[in-house]
Amino acid sequence: MPIRPIRYYYRKLTPGQQAVYEQLLRGLMAHETDIAVTGPHGGEPGKIFEYVLLDTPALFYVKKHWQFTDTGAGGRFRPGYLCDDAAARDMRRRIDARVDGIMRAARPGMEKPDHLQMLYTWLALHTAYDDTAASPHSHTIAGPFLHGRAVCGGYAIALKYLCDAARLPCAVVNGTALVPNGGGNAAHCWNIVRLRGKNYHADVTWDSILADAPHFDYLGLSDAEAHADHIWDTALFSSCDATLTPIPLLRSRGELAQALYTTIAQGGDCLAVRLSKRFGNESEIDAMLRAIMRRAPLRVRLRAFRFRFRVRYNREQSKLLIHIGDCPLSTVSFEG
Repeated sequence: MPIRPIRYYYRKLTPGQQAVYEQLLRGLMAHETDIAVTGPHGGEPGKIFEYVLLDTPALFYVKKHWQFTDTGAGGRFRPGYLCDDAAARDMRRRIDARVDGIMRAARPGMEKPDHLQMLYTWLALHTAYDDTAASPHSHTIAGPFLHGRAVCGGYAIALKYLCDAARLPCAVVNGTALVPNGGGNAAHCWNIVRLRGKNYHADVTWDSILADAPHFDYLGLSDAEAHADHIWDTALFSSCDATLTPIPLLRSRGELAQALYTTIAQGGDCLAVRLSKRFGNESEIDAMLRAIMRRAPLRVRLRAFRFRFRVRYNREQSKLLIHIGDCPLSTVSFEG
């Protein structure tokens, strides 16, 4: 059965624009090259076209470029397509088969936050960031589900498609963001997902690049947290006032030391915290952690002697993740 999209942007239009939206959607689904629409478009045909694509991931075969002729009582859209109707139908069949397989992994009665994390984890683990952005499909659901590669737009529209299948309200957000750990500011796409009456930001692109699943920095952020490295049109979206999975905020070296000692003593394999102070890079973090471990209680030092530690610091989000144990990559030893 085709996945029915949960519309978000449709509700942001006037009744007249909604009528144009419906006519345009029907034409695009039918692969029409000349789509006549009637009704007041409010001088914003481009916005209507964009909103149809943002609400409807299954229109992956539609080009972003189009022409519009105003006829007074309506107009004519002339869209372009990435492939013909037969090829699009075949791709849709293969995409939906992949999505169906993902959805079958859900446990019966799975809570909505757990379901979202399952979908988010699948995308983060099975999609690589397409640095070249050479394929137009990297911007659509075909990128993640058929080719395993995407740019931010492909990640975001794919997460929406999965959420549509799970009946989790989800919208694609267009804005700008800082690339994690000093990559600069750039145009960016992510999602806002609604769970149990509350909204949360979700940026699977950045978590896929950080490649540390299931330890996610960008799943379930509040507005306050997202604003640290994301900018968007706040008038378009209801506020995100809560954090889906809060992590401790540590305000001193002493608090970090106690948290690390406790984790080691209890046999934990990782510690995730948010730091009130922003550090320049992971080298500064490493030096601080070495000093903390030199002052650790003997029972903690004896336990930690056998381990290596792997540190990941997200400067923009002020989040620190310490893996404890056999860490083969970028390790830090606190021995001696």
